[in-house]
Amino acid sequence: MLKSPRLGELLAEARRQYDYVVVDTPPLVPVPDSRVIANWVDGLLMVVAAHRTPRRLVEEALDIIDAAKTLGVVFNGDDRPLSGYSSSYYSRPYAREPSPEGNLVGRWRSTVRKLGDLVR
Repeated sequence: MLKSPRLGELLAEARRQYDYVVVDTPPLVPVPDSRVIANWVDGLLMVVAAHRTPRRLVEEALDIIDAAKTLGVVFNGDDRPLSGYSSSYYSRPYAREPSPEGNLVGRWRSTVRKLGDLVR
């Protein structure tokens, strides 16, 4: 079913009827069906489980996904307290320094590296 034109038709119909259509898929790297679905959507959010998702899988997923479709990364399950977040947020300049790789996927890779021990 996933490779059939019917999925595209179903998503096109949903787009006509709704402002947003969210498709929850299995993990991108081990399940090829998720890659097929990625071709039919406008944007992708990658969900990374803190202390559980191996860094290697996050980096492999970044290689697979279309950088133009990447909306962001949801980092969930982190049990660290949020204290200090607002003070460090407001002390940063508005302009972002260019990433070493200069593109969206490069920025995500840089973020994954900065997560350190939170991503295995």
